[in-house]
Amino acid sequence: MLPLLPYFLAYAGGILTALPASSHFLFPYFLPLSSVAGGAFAYWKVPDRRPLGWAWLALLYCFGFLAPGWQDLRKPEDHILSRLQEGKSADVVARLEDPPARFSDRTQYVVELVSVQYGEEAAAVSGRARINLYAREDSFRPGDLLRFKKVRLKRPRNFHNPGRFDFEGYMEFLGISVSGSVSRPENVERIGSFPLPGFSAAIEKVKGRMLREIDASLGPDESALLKAMLLGEKESLPESVNEVFIVTGLAHLMAVSGLNFAFVAGAAFLAVYPLTFHALYLCRPGAARAGHARKISAFLVLFPVLFYMVLVGAKVSALRAGIMIVIYLLATLIGREHDVMNALLVAALLLLSWNPRAIENISFQLSFVAVLSILLAALCLLKIPGDAVDRMGRRHAILRSFRNGALVSVAAGLGTLPLLVLYFNRVSWIGFLLNMIMVPVASLLVPLALFTLSAGLLWGGLMKLLMPVCSLLLKSFVVVLPFFASIPYASVYVPTPPQLWFVLWYFVLFGAPYWYYQRQKFARSNPEAKPGLWNKPLAAGLALASLWIAIGFVWPRWLAEPSETLTVGVLDVGQGESIVMEFPNRQVMVIDGGGFYKNAFDIGKSIVAPFLWSQGIGRIDYMAATHSDNDHVSGLESLVKLFPVGHYFVRPEDVRDTRLRNLRLKARIEGAREVQLAAGEPFEVGDVRITPLHPDEEFMGRGKRPPGKRIGNELSLVLRVDYRKFSMLLTGDIGEKAERYLVAHGAPLQADVLKVPHHGSGKSSSPEFVRAVAPRTAVVSSGYLNRFGHPDPAVVDRYRRAGAQVWRTDLQGAITVQTDGLEFQIRGFKP
Repeated sequence: MLPLLPYFLAYAGGILTALPASSHFLFPYFLPLSSVAGGAFAYWKVPDRRPLGWAWLALLYCFGFLAPGWQDLRKPEDHILSRLQEGKSADVVARLEDPPARFSDRTQYVVELVSVQYGEEAAAVSGRARINLYAREDSFRPGDLLRFKKVRLKRPRNFHNPGRFDFEGYMEFLGISVSGSVSRPENVERIGSFPLPGFSAAIEKVKGRMLREIDASLGPDESALLKAMLLGEKESLPESVNEVFIVTGLAHLMAVSGLNFAFVAGAAFLAVYPLTFHALYLCRPGAARAGHARKISAFLVLFPVLFYMVLVGAKVSALRAGIMIVIYLLATLIGREHDVMNALLVAALLLLSWNPRAIENISFQLSFVAVLSILLAALCLLKIPGDAVDRMGRRHAILRSFRNGALVSVAAGLGTLPLLVLYFNRVSWIGFLLNMIMVPVASLLVPLALFTLSAGLLWGGLMKLLMPVCSLLLKSFVVVLPFFASIPYASVYVPTPPQLWFVLWYFVLFGAPYWYYQRQKFARSNPEAKPGLWNKPLAAGLALASLWIAIGFVWPRWLAEPSETLTVGVLDVGQGESIVMEFPNRQVMVIDGGGFYKNAFDIGKSIVAPFLWSQGIGRIDYMAATHSDNDHVSGLESLVKLFPVGHYFVRPEDVRDTRLRNLRLKARIEGAREVQLAAGEPFEVGDVRITPLHPDEEFMGRGKRPPGKRIGNELSLVLRVDYRKFSMLLTGDIGEKAERYLVAHGAPLQADVLKVPHHGSGKSSSPEFVRAVAPRTAVVSSGYLNRFGHPDPAVVDRYRRAGAQVWRTDLQGAITVQTDGLEFQIRGFKP
């Protein structure tokens, strides 16, 4: 029995009702309704249920509904959000309580704010901030009081596009209220110190010594890998190594999740139990035969597990796994070790009570779904009476036999696959095999490394003796994984299937083992009868759902027929630009891919690609770069690797620009066919005609530009889009010079919709150009509170006085224009 299940589902349903994200899946409030209905059904199935229990379920639902708002009510009056002046530079004083995260190109500080100064006066504030220094810095430590100069603090903000990652929710989950950045190391200085809590200081000291010993004992690659696998410290891990783990489906080994804690607890139990049993047998043979050695061992194993939890820190996956292991060990002490599923529910309830928004966290979802899938698969497919995990322990089966090891790998993989598709749009086929090979290696490495580093702090000779063994185990990852990662299609990117696909997946995943288990049970209890298909309606439903799953996964847009609608999306990519056009024949064109300051964030991979996948798009039929500015072209460099590209548009002038020439080469290597563009020569995609208007040979002055000279703003590609009676003008970053040239040469500029030049800069959108285009709608692509001040208020006013309705990605998110060629509609993205 699972007495906690109804209460957990009621509490989770309340939380989901309060969180906006729950209203976007399948139909409004599907998730909370399903959770509440599941809780009510589970309680209704309880044999000795009491009427008062329904009141407890309702009360827990109410508590869950109110829980996310409690965090806002607890904020003090001096919280940073009550003093924040977004867009203005400030001097910030803050306490550094955690070690900075040091990446190859930046240092990231998560600090507790002390004061903020706008202008002359400083105000005392509270709250947590994340501040990036775009340089490597190694001198600051926990306990330092820091001053950050000329930092612009902002609320964390999502990129408002369909399919976007909920960055705001993630930062709120971490307790971070504001973020900012500084570019120069001299703008960060130590102005004092403060005492850390004694326990925290001791743990940081131990962890620091361990990290130094790892660096001293191992090579760079092995050192970075061990830090990631043992402690979850991935900052020093090369991106290429991280990618190899993702491709091979072993990235979970660097998340410090349930497997890590199972490795530590299992190794500790195997080491302690024989000693405990023999010692107890010598003193009290009856107690040993009664099984008390198992309870004593469980008590002793608590200490390494708790030490590992504290050492790793407050990571969701570590907290969930540690709490579950601790509860299981405590249950063993009181003879209730059968209730492992309830231990999972207790761990979930504790985490959601601590932070209700954890339910939206990817790590939380992956951790619990993986464990739940393993337990249910073991219960149904192995046909184990009683508690699954208890039975696994008695027979020494799950992690020690190939069959059950394969079951663990396949069950966890199938259980988490929909979440990986939903959040990352990536599937590692080779991971099902490699998990069976490399997880046993990790089960030796993690506890051995933890023991070596811990004991080695007391006796250095032990570290010299055992570190070579750890190095040998690490080399197996360094050698084996790149080989498998190089296999073609070992990992593939996939578009997001329809939302119903995810529901059907779990219906089949949990329904099929249940059907098989009940069928076998029927056959055993009725040996004379022929079981046939047993429960034919369920069998038919499972078969149809499986067929729909297969079709929806391979062809996510199989129901999307050609239409009469042209869709143009101007995405919210911050201070940059990316435009996606979907033609009536379902072909797709991407013009520019956005870009981020100093390429600290991959806009193409993290923003544009998820948008395309969320629309079920797995192929880009046409791609074009308007010019070579980083905020336009950087994202395309990622997209050509992530998507098959059918055609790549080129201009003769592109060969003189190093970056565009390299992008062109990458597209060609990936199989794209080059299509030459020339001003005034239109091409058609179905019924849509696209005409390049700029630059022409006269404006470019071809032959006068030296090789390597970049294609700048004034040479941006300008495209006119015509579909029946509808027209739209896409202008890149042209300025007044190009605008005057186009007006003077009588280019066909008048359009229903204008993508405003150069993000609404004051050096573009001249009065003559605005009059020539005479748009009904003007769309501005610009970043929220960007440092350039785009769009210029005078430019926005100019368009409004000309009768145009102005839409802005910084205020309204992704702007989508849809037209049947006669009328058009425009909307922003409302998350």
